[in-house]
Amino acid sequence: MISCDQKVSEQASPNSLNPVDLIITDDKNILGSWSMCSTVSGGLVMQYNDRVCPVVSFNSDGSGSVDVKEIFNWRFSKGTLTINYLPQYSNSTFADGNYTGVITRKGDGLQLLVREVKSGAKFYLSK
Repeated sequence: MISCDQKVSEQASPNSLNPVDLIITDDKNILGSWSMCSTVSGGLVMQYNDRVCPVVSFNSDGSGSVDVKEIFNWRFSKGTLTINYLPQYSNSTFADGNYTGVITRKGDGLQLLVREVKSGAKFYLSK
């Protein structure tokens, strides 16, 4: 029996204010804009000049973009990054499908290594 003077304590979890984040990612460090200045595919390394590095954005609603020109949907959970483009962006930076994603802290910034599961292509992003 609960008396009238007792108060039920509800403590909100950090993610309860935005339940969308729980569905989209289990690592909020991925959110935001990243510079992609290096890629490796088919044994070829491509380095971009700092002024022309593509900017990859991961938004909290599950949408994303590459240089605002390529629009995709994404999900990142347990180290697996899934990217799906809208049909008009079929020839894009990332192929639709599954990637592994590893975020590491480097000094003041973060690095995100994205590796395509099928081809092994790697994309190095930082912020």
